[in-house]
Amino acid sequence: PLFRSGFSSDERRAKIPAIKSNVRDIICTLVEGISMLANPSVDFGGDSSRSRADYMRKIRLEREFDYSDEFYDHTQALWRDSGIQEAYKRSNEFQLLDSAAYFMGRLAAIRDASYLPSNEDILRCRVITQGIYETKFEVNRVTFYMFDVGGQRSERGKWIQCFTGITAIIFVVACSGYDTYLREDPSKLRLEEAIELFESIWLNRWLQNTSVILFLNKEDLLREKIDAGMSKIEKYFSSYADYTITGSQVYEDMKEKLDPGESSEVHRAKLWFVEQFMQISWSDEDEEDGHRQCYPHFTTAIDTSNIKRVFNDCKHIITTLHLEQMGLL
Repeated sequence: PLFRSGFSSDERRAKIPAIKSNVRDIICTLVEGISMLANPSVDFGGDSSRSRADYMRKIRLEREFDYSDEFYDHTQALWRDSGIQEAYKRSNEFQLLDSAAYFMGRLAAIRDASYLPSNEDILRCRVITQGIYETKFEVNRVTFYMFDVGGQRSERGKWIQCFTGITAIIFVVACSGYDTYLREDPSKLRLEEAIELFESIWLNRWLQNTSVILFLNKEDLLREKIDAGMSKIEKYFSSYADYTITGSQVYEDMKEKLDPGESSEVHRAKLWFVEQFMQISWSDEDEEDGHRQCYPHFTTAIDTSNIKRVFNDCKHIITTLHLEQMGLL
């Protein structure tokens, strides 16, 4: 809705339960995260925080939960706790929403009785996709149909019904999540899983003529991690240690999309991520026949100008691919 006509007041109000649920999930996850951390371990800053943590454990799974002043008071106090802050810094070691700091900074607005979510509140709100959702929209008298499918392992069996007659697949990867693990399998890195999933889609016999538009999302969070020297990529992927962009085909293809204001190390990281996926597409002999291609883009979902620019590129790609499929190009 944001890129068609904007969110209506009713659409904004409809997002309030999900946003409040995100707030509860964030603070409860941080409370549980403290007990999960080791080497070194982390503890709450005082007895009052431990008492507030007990409250959060009790209300975590309540279905009909009343977001009372008591809840918000406990949440605000816990967010200021030194132990919670240390857990937040190490949140790659457990499952925490990327928007944690953002929504903790929005507590005063969210708890207000007259609260109406902003565009950024809605864009940062995390709702797990279950099932298949179809969106229809028109751009310059061309009608597009987009199908959103869940990426969790339990959801993938539902995809096959979407594979007939499609022009392209948009494959979204959180490139900032290279140091985090799957909720379904704590031993599996998310990026590792994404690369394997991409390969299975690329090699799927039903998709031999279907191009892929690759969205390497959350580039803003990736940039923050790299510039801050946090979570070295080579700690999780040893091949990164020796990676250079000198003579790289990916660099020649992507250099126009790199932000000149970013550090050389951020550029190196971005290009390494692209190459992990492009190597799979390059190994496919069909590409030499021009049957399909992989089109990589760096995206920040909460940056509307970035998404609009990328969408315009995708619109051109999809339209061209469709005309090729129809034999008109």
